[in-house]
Amino acid sequence: MTTEAEAKQHLVKKLEYDHCLETILALADDQAGVEWPTFLPLCNQLSQRGISLCNGTIKFRINLETNTNRLFILPKILTIFGVNDPRYWKWIYITDHITSVDAPQLIAIQKLDIRGAFSAPLVTPKVLNVLSLLVLLTENTGGWQTPLNVTITTPDGSTRQSQVSLARKPIGIFFELTVGEFTLNDDGCNSTGLVKFSVTEYSNYEKRGMLIKGCIVRAKFSLGCTNPTLDRA
Repeated sequence: MTTEAEAKQHLVKKLEYDHCLETILALADDQAGVEWPTFLPLCNQLSQRGISLCNGTIKFRINLETNTNRLFILPKILTIFGVNDPRYWKWIYITDHITSVDAPQLIAIQKLDIRGAFSAPLVTPKVLNVLSLLVLLTENTGGWQTPLNVTITTPDGSTRQSQVSLARKPIGIFFELTVGEFTLNDDGCNSTGLVKFSVTEYSNYEKRGMLIKGCIVRAKFSLGCTNPTLDRA
């Protein structure tokens, strides 16, 4: 975006119709830091830096090229079995050119159970979205002989289930572990519906060596993870 007029033309549609932008801006953690009501600074902020929502648990951005919303859900809001038990998981601080987060790293566990949910109005309706965990397998990874069970449920009660194998996945770089694809109806910006998801695997294999950076929700036709390697602060 180069002019106030161009930014206004782009954002007015998002404000008034299908993107619930006013509702989303009201959830911003730093209300004073939201570049509003000037359109060009706001458009630049949302498309580049993004804004933090819901007590720092969600990062919200818009993709100008695809005119869609994009979420990065931090791992601290996920429900992970045993995540605060040092026998199974440890928390480490990681940083790269995009973001810095406290991330859980799997030490060893048999019952892998990761669950999460987010508000449906945060996501662009009527387009095909993809939800993925952003994960990295460490050098000591193992125990992934059995495929992971992945499930995603939308507010209308529809559930999609599938399996994902970690065999032959790269070591030492982040990649998107796809949980599912979904399309939401336009139920309005005041909808209380939730999109719920889970990643589970309960076999007797001792699973180890997975680092979870967060969860990405984006339009399927937009660019995904840029595969950064792991940096620790």
